[in-house]
Amino acid sequence: MSKLNVILNFLAGFTVTSIELRDETEEDQPKKMKRIATLDFLRGVAIFAVIFIHSFQYLYDYTWIIEDYTLVFDFPIPPLIIAGILGYFGLWVAFFILISGTVNAYVMTRKAVSTKKKHVILTKQIVTGVFILIFGYIKEAVFYWGYIGHSFRSGDWTNFYPFWSSLFEMKPLQIIGWAMIINGFIHYLLMLREGYEKYVRNMIIYGLLIVVVLVITPFLQIFAQSIYSDWDTINWANLSPYIEHWGRDGWPNHHLAVANASFPVWILTILTGENQPLFPFLATTFAGSMIGISLAKPNQRKLFPLWGSIAGLTCILTGVLLGVFGVPITFVETPPAIPTYLVHLGGQTIVLMVFLGLVEFRGRGKIFANRKVVKFFRLWSMVSLTVFMADLFFYVPRYFLSLILNSFTEYNVMKDGIFTGEEGIPWVLLVSFVVLLFYELLVWVWSKLNFVGTIEWLLIQMQGKLTGQKSSRLDVKTMMNEVQWINFPKNKKL
Repeated sequence: MSKLNVILNFLAGFTVTSIELRDETEEDQPKKMKRIATLDFLRGVAIFAVIFIHSFQYLYDYTWIIEDYTLVFDFPIPPLIIAGILGYFGLWVAFFILISGTVNAYVMTRKAVSTKKKHVILTKQIVTGVFILIFGYIKEAVFYWGYIGHSFRSGDWTNFYPFWSSLFEMKPLQIIGWAMIINGFIHYLLMLREGYEKYVRNMIIYGLLIVVVLVITPFLQIFAQSIYSDWDTINWANLSPYIEHWGRDGWPNHHLAVANASFPVWILTILTGENQPLFPFLATTFAGSMIGISLAKPNQRKLFPLWGSIAGLTCILTGVLLGVFGVPITFVETPPAIPTYLVHLGGQTIVLMVFLGLVEFRGRGKIFANRKVVKFFRLWSMVSLTVFMADLFFYVPRYFLSLILNSFTEYNVMKDGIFTGEEGIPWVLLVSFVVLLFYELLVWVWSKLNFVGTIEWLLIQMQGKLTGQKSSRLDVKTMMNEVQWINFPKNKKL
């Protein structure tokens, strides 16, 4: 098979964190997909939660909390609990990175055992990372926060600043893409010369890499801030007025990076820029790799989820202790301070470990995967990339709601940041719930057509025409009912 066919064959089965293994049975027997139910379910839950939380973030003006977070404690207990939950899980974008790292390490480790051409595995990983990067930059440049979204909200279709400024942001798809490329090289080197058998060595290396990333991160952040601390020396020529709206916050404000655009500044935004830069989020993919290579072991230990949960709890306690001893904490992802990051990473790890322990490590993969609520979220996970990219669809339910609400309220839900304070929470929850209903309707209707026209579908069509191979990854009937679900520790060989 040519290199082009190899690449196309892989891309056809792509989602941000997909996992699709094939039975290595007799050639005359039909091949059946093997998947891990927990990862499919959690990916679906994550993208479902992203839609709700993004709707909340778009519509709610929470700048007053950022300016003085102590005001939150004046809230009654029920709204305070809701705000706390949304505030904590609202910064869980890195959960996708953790799942992605787990899947990639698991698949690469298993395939390293069965093939001598390990460079092909690396090629697939790099191509996928580049592919995700491209879609990430397209999303940020064009859609909700890009050119179309800005033009729709402002009414000015001549301002192309969003195209340019998007290059200096690090968002979820960008960090996943870069992490896949970097970690792909690292995992490839570890798999050489039967490296997949050196479990302890690999775990130690990934553990040390996590420590190195976390130690370097604050120094890198301080370095970037020191360069751009003197606002009088910064070049603001031809800068969009967006900076006046968001305020001159200093590094890592991406508008500041645009005002001083250069190749070194672009590299700096990737390393320690706004939202989800490589430092510290590269540590998340390394943590996922530790989980992935542990799941790929030929002989599993039933206590692995317990040890993983203890590791997650240790992350949380470490983050809390760092905060207690004076290390700064943050309530926004710009990017998060190390204590905040550790508290989130620990929570994400515990959630993943708990589900693996309750499902795959109890041999309940098939039972779990076929529950109605799990099937609901697995359906969402099939097109997680498309759903994540389709953020302009937020305006569809908001338009229909505006036809109703505009007649008896002062709120215009077509605009962002219209709700604030305690009185705005019930309204924003209502609108976000309606947004979710519309997205569910979209996914449900599209599923009846086997998701024809989605990004995932386009990739599969490309593969089919150029290689003659077909994939059933978007066949809803197959994915919902005809998958072999992996369990641990009953798998005795890779």
